[in-house]
Amino acid sequence: MKYRYFLILFTFFTILGACNQPISQTSKASAKKVINAAPEKKIPIDTSKAFKFNDNWVVPKSSLDFNSLGDSQGDTLKLAVCGDFVYSPFGTIKDSSAFSSSLLKNFSIVTRTEKMDNGTFNFQILNHGSSKLIFFFDTDPEASRHSDIFKGEIYDEDVQFVNGIRIGMSFPNFYKTLFDSFPDDLTNNYTVVQIISCVDDIIQTYDFDAGKLKSVKFITDSYWKVDY
Repeated sequence: MKYRYFLILFTFFTILGACNQPISQTSKASAKKVINAAPEKKIPIDTSKAFKFNDNWVVPKSSLDFNSLGDSQGDTLKLAVCGDFVYSPFGTIKDSSAFSSSLLKNFSIVTRTEKMDNGTFNFQILNHGSSKLIFFFDTDPEASRHSDIFKGEIYDEDVQFVNGIRIGMSFPNFYKTLFDSFPDDLTNNYTVVQIISCVDDIIQTYDFDAGKLKSVKFITDSYWKVDY
C-alpha cells in the first residue's frame, strides 16, 4: 500500500515539475522564427498615377506633373515633366529685382547687354563659389511658357532648390523629392537624371558620383550664344 502511495506522489510531482519548467531557448527561437516569417504587407500602388519602367511601377509626385518617360539609355534616366519646378527650380523670380529675396540671394549679379541678330537684350550673370547662372527675362507678352534660366551650372552645397534638392544629397533622398514611390532596384541603375520640360525649352541634368549629387546643369534650346 505504501509503495503505491509513494509511486502516486512521485508521478504527481514529476508531472508538476515538468509543467513549471521554463520554455526552452529552442522553443522561443522557433516561435520567433514563425513570427518573423510572416510576409510584410505592401502598400498598393495606384497605377492610374504611375508609369511602368523596367517592369516596375514608378509614382511621380503630383507637383512634378509628369508627362512621359524619355529615351532612357545607359546610365541616364530621362523624364519629361510639365510642373513649375522644371521651369523655376529656384522659385518664381519675375525680374532682376527679385533676386535679393530669392533662394539665389547669395549670388553676385552683373547685368550684361548682348547684341543678337534680332535686337539687343539684357542678361543677368550670377556667380557664387563655383556655381554660375545666366538669366534672361523675356518681356514679350506673347511668349509661351518658358524658363528664365538661360543656362547654368551648380556645384556648391549651400545652393538650395525650391524643393530642397541640393548638392551632396544622397540618391534615395533625391528620388524622394520627385517620387512618391521609386523601386530600390532602379536607384543603382542610373548616375544621371535629366528632367526635361514638356514644352521644349530647358533641360536639367543631375549628375551623381558615389551615390551623391555632384552637379546640376541647365541648358535651353536657344540658338543664342552667351558666355558666363
